[in-house]
Amino acid sequence: MKEKRDLERARCYYYLKVYEKDSLEDIGSVVDITVKGMKIISENPFTPDKSYKFVIRLPKGYIRGHSFDINAQLRWCQKSNESEFFEAGFKFVNAEKTCVLFIKSLISDFKHKALL
Repeated sequence: MKEKRDLERARCYYYLKVYEKDSLEDIGSVVDITVKGMKIISENPFTPDKSYKFVIRLPKGYIRGHSFDINAQLRWCQKSNESEFFEAGFKFVNAEKTCVLFIKSLISDFKHKALL
């Protein structure tokens, strides 16, 4: 099946943990990420059309830093076919240019396995 989306993305497979920014509650893990959004997997469903403030923690020892903050809006959420978890798609909102450049670097590093 041909991929319909045209943005470069990295499949993270649970290397990036996601936390709610204010409470630092563990939300889940990033499955894949682009400069415009991400898909995460979580034990709990998300509220439709809600905006979220996340902290994404990077793998221990990652040379570019330990975390970054991003605002995102939920686009969809569904129960996973493969597990008891929920999958959710988020669109990044008002991402700063430096954050977009950071995500591009992150995607490149994942593609070249520089994080592993």
